[in-house]
Amino acid sequence: MTQILSTRIPDLTDEVLGVLTAELPVYARLPADLLNGDVRRVVARAIRLFVTALDTEGRPDDAALADLAESAARRAEEGVPFEMVVAAYHRGARVCADTALAGAGPEDVEAVRAVLRTTMSFLEHVAVAVASGYAQHSRTALAEQAASRTLLVNTLVEGGDIHEAAGRAGVPLPASYLVATLAAGAHPDESDPDTDPLVAARWKLRRIHEELSRHYSEAVLWIPATDGGQALIPLPTAAEESSSAGIARLERILADVRRAAGAELHVGVTVATPSGVPEAARLSREVLEVALLMGRPPGLYRLADVVLEHQLSRAGAGRDLLATMLDPLDGHEGLGETLQVFLASGLNRRRTASTLHVHPNTVDNRIRRVSELTGLDATRAADLPLLHAALTARRTASNL
Repeated sequence: MTQILSTRIPDLTDEVLGVLTAELPVYARLPADLLNGDVRRVVARAIRLFVTALDTEGRPDDAALADLAESAARRAEEGVPFEMVVAAYHRGARVCADTALAGAGPEDVEAVRAVLRTTMSFLEHVAVAVASGYAQHSRTALAEQAASRTLLVNTLVEGGDIHEAAGRAGVPLPASYLVATLAAGAHPDESDPDTDPLVAARWKLRRIHEELSRHYSEAVLWIPATDGGQALIPLPTAAEESSSAGIARLERILADVRRAAGAELHVGVTVATPSGVPEAARLSREVLEVALLMGRPPGLYRLADVVLEHQLSRAGAGRDLLATMLDPLDGHEGLGETLQVFLASGLNRRRTASTLHVHPNTVDNRIRRVSELTGLDATRAADLPLLHAALTARRTASNL
């Protein structure tokens, strides 16, 4: 049987190509140069491998399998579906087996069984090689896509030729981006002594990105960070038109993101054109930092939500002077904390006392002492804006 096939390889190659183009439409649509060039060579080589396999129990050698994998990777690059390539090898093996067994009679039962076993083994090894080639192409393509998208997001955030970067990534630039900087709280798994906290944290961040991406039809560009990340979410309309609607939608989506992450989220957000992303990225980070620094509850924050604190966080003589106004409280235990809680509670002495676990009279005594030391009275309306500003400046000066 081996001799029969060996002498008919050119004819069998023509026959297999005919079967492929007749039975598998994707091969019929291949360019003639490709079909009569590379594909013909692969078919002829596969037939020779099949002939050899009849003498080696169906297993091609490693070099031959590597060649098959490389050929499969080329078909993947050309867009030929994986299942069509596997089907092509089955069609080719069928043609070869039919030819080998054409003259078999009742007395050749064992030989027929041997050919069928060899064919099945051969196809098993070929399918594995083809799968390996497609997997390699997929890994390469994904790596290239990831690299080009990383370049795009870095160019958007840091500045550069965004149109070239977008072209390389195959991602059209939208009218505007919703630029969101996220900080995630701890997931319970991160404090579980039986769980690797780093793995738990990474898995949490992955869920945040995946859940965000699930809600948007366009690709959400993502820059990971140790405790969160920065997302560039494409919006279809200009920044001034899409700002309110885009932010409102993200605020609704964050409920799902929180559930998926299993952690609380603080988010600083703004909207910008693609060319304005560097400034927007910086501003969204600053908004987030101020919200965290001032002890704001989890949620989404725009610049308008923290505008006073953000302005007071900017370095300058004014902030420095405000920050020193509360220096007299240094060394007096509990006064600074009491003032902060008292102002945050809306001047409610009982709520302040409950938060600090002290008697309301203690709150009164401490607020009176703050007034004596600083000259600013937290119960006097005229002094309240200055006290708020001084507290903000004091915290931001030492933390930002």
